[in-house]
Amino acid sequence: MPYYLYTVLVPVLFIVCVVVQTVYAALFAWRTRPLYHTATTPSASLQPASVIICARNEATNLRQNLPAILQQTTPNHTTVTYEVVVIDDGSDDDTATVLQTLAGQYPHLCFASIPSGGKKAALRHALTIARYQHLLFTDADCRPGSPHWLYDICTPLNDGYDIVAGYGAYEQIPPSLLNRCIQWETMHTWWQYSSYAMLGMPYMAVGRNMACTRTVALQAMQHSLWNMLPYGDDDLLLAVTRTGVRVTAVATNGSETISAPKTTWSDWTRQKQRHLSTGKYYRLPTRLALGAYAVSHASMWLFIPAMFFATTFPALVAVATLPLLLQWLVVQQAGKRFHNHIPLWQWAAGSMAWVLYNFTFLPYIAWKNKTNWT
Repeated sequence: MPYYLYTVLVPVLFIVCVVVQTVYAALFAWRTRPLYHTATTPSASLQPASVIICARNEATNLRQNLPAILQQTTPNHTTVTYEVVVIDDGSDDDTATVLQTLAGQYPHLCFASIPSGGKKAALRHALTIARYQHLLFTDADCRPGSPHWLYDICTPLNDGYDIVAGYGAYEQIPPSLLNRCIQWETMHTWWQYSSYAMLGMPYMAVGRNMACTRTVALQAMQHSLWNMLPYGDDDLLLAVTRTGVRVTAVATNGSETISAPKTTWSDWTRQKQRHLSTGKYYRLPTRLALGAYAVSHASMWLFIPAMFFATTFPALVAVATLPLLLQWLVVQQAGKRFHNHIPLWQWAAGSMAWVLYNFTFLPYIAWKNKTNWT
């Protein structure tokens, strides 16, 4: 390789990547940091909501998590009007028995058992049962972060928003390396989709903690793209809804849901393959923006070894800390609310590992699809 590539071209390209990363961190995160929606609606005026859960062979999780969902209140401990609708998607365990027992204790729980048809079919059936116009979606393996989770997530719908994106946390299991990766990737994903939502470019939410109006849900379910895949109900909901739909993110204490994380690399890999398969269906401007971020991020780290023998190597590497520091400072704000502190060194290590993550899952990001939702 010609010497001038080491001394001129590679450093210049590296600086360009750092600039893109810095602008991204400043524009898509730092400026949106104070804009997360804060619940201010008086509890008496909060419109009723239907909590939707689709479950298949989830007897253990429902037994553990559903009571907390059925005991929601407000920060002032006043009552809220809501129902919980659980669709048993052809389970062959004790799911129906658990639901029958809990329904006897909680009159606002209603459920139906249907032949196994996948999550999309279960969601469509849920909307035929749900009574209210505001819908809050979560999963059977999730527990709410507080007794006022429903109030926090649904308040923006009261204020005129159409879709609300919440944070889907995972339990922290130190000192597992896999769990550290899960915590980093989950927070990084939240940082991205919440920032885009606040800047008027929403592209995804997580189905385990997302609210929307019935109008938006029905509109999505009538779209051919939403019905094409057996998964991705959360991402595709945003991809197929009309322009002008108002989307916000909620980052208040207790507004998160908490799930048990995967404990083996193979299980986590399969989960990520499914999650990432919907990215190719995002709107074009979003795909271009996310692609520019991912390419500049990977190039920034890959150029560092190429510059090792350059006389300016220490200074150039020091420059790369600027976008990392900006990202970390923003993530720390959300981390305080969600009780997920990620040290700076771990954020930097995760940033380097994210290069490998993107190359590993590139086939599913670009063209492959998973064929089931479990």
